[in-house]
Order: sequence, then C-alpha cells, then structure tokens
Amino acid sequence: MNFSLLAHIHGHFGVLAAAALVHPALLLRTRRRANGASWGAAALAAVAFGGGLFIYPDYRKTVRRALFVAHPALGWAFERKEHLAVAVVTLAVAGALLQSGPRDVSEARVRVAAQRAFAAAALLAWVVVALGVAVAAA
Repeated sequence: MNFSLLAHIHGHFGVLAAAALVHPALLLRTRRRANGASWGAAALAAVAFGGGLFIYPDYRKTVRRALFVAHPALGWAFERKEHLAVAVVTLAVAGALLQSGPRDVSEARVRVAAQRAFAAAALLAWVVVALGVAVAAA
C-alpha cells in the first residue's frame, strides 16, 4: 500500500487517541460512563500504536535514513517518539484497568490513580503527536 496514505491515517488516529485520552483524565465522574470512555480511549491509543507498528518497516526503508541525514536531531526525536508511544498505550491500559477494576480498596484512591494514568498518557500522547507532525513537516 501507499506509505504516505498509511502514515496520514496513522497520524489521524494518533490525534484522535490523544484527544480521547484527555476525556477520562479530566471529565469523567461516574464509574459507568468512565469505564466505556476509558476503554475506548485505550483502544484508540492501541489502534494508533498498531498503525505505527504496521508502517514501521516502510518507514525504515523510505524515511529514516533520509531524516537522520537531513535533520539528525529530528531523527533522534522521532526515535524517542516511538518509545513514548509505548508509554502512552501502557498508561492508557493501566488507567482503564484501574477505572474498571474491583473496588476492594478506596474508590477515591483508585479513581485518582486512574485519572493520573490518563493524564500522563494524554500529555505523552500530545508530545508524540507534536513529534510526528514535526517529522511529517520536515
């Protein structure tokens, strides 16, 4: 398939995931609503990450070397973007698990932990988006 088209689709899912991760971090109050939105945001993050994995072999063949030659600092930043994306998915799934898990412990503590996990995931997701846009613009 066309690498450029797949990269654009991947980027759009990344932006959607970053926006979706803000929602459970800031806006959800009731457990029932939080469960669906939490898992939805985590799923979007996983889809965006999976898209990146899918296009990675083509990226290595067509973009990576040229990026490092033309803009070494941006190339290294893009390498960090990949690592941050792993953290985003991990934190999003952790937040969803905390949000929907059993309530044997203090619900307030679990909710705070879930919101912090989603806040960190959202912040890192927007960093990943910014780095992706910088590479696409180069």
